[in-house]
Amino acid sequence: MFAPESIAVIGASRRDGTLGKMFLDTLMGMQYTGEIYPVNPKADEINGIKCYPDIAGLPATPDLAVILIARDHVLPVIDLLAQKNVKNIIVISAGFREIGHEGSVLEEQLVMVLKVVAVQFQEQE
Repeated sequence: MFAPESIAVIGASRRDGTLGKMFLDTLMGMQYTGEIYPVNPKADEINGIKCYPDIAGLPATPDLAVILIARDHVLPVIDLLAQKNVKNIIVISAGFREIGHEGSVLEEQLVMVLKVVAVQFQEQE
């Protein structure tokens, strides 16, 4: 997780000021030498890197997926990443526990899903 050879950036964006754009720009600015798989259904390329419309279309299973999308889409994306056998996931999204009860419930669901996915991966090994 701390030295991935490939990273999927879920929610990569061409729009300045967005988290997906800032993360991708920072990753490139750090001169990351591994494979970068930007995922955005509305872009063919971002920053000169081929972009993928969805997780299923990735050419390989990334070592790490960074999720930079709205909270309502996070759980379905985690399911898709699990199907692709992505074992390392970072979620950078707002609207969970910090907004109150509704967000807390969603965050608890997120944690439960991640625990189930972790158990599935342990059983595979």
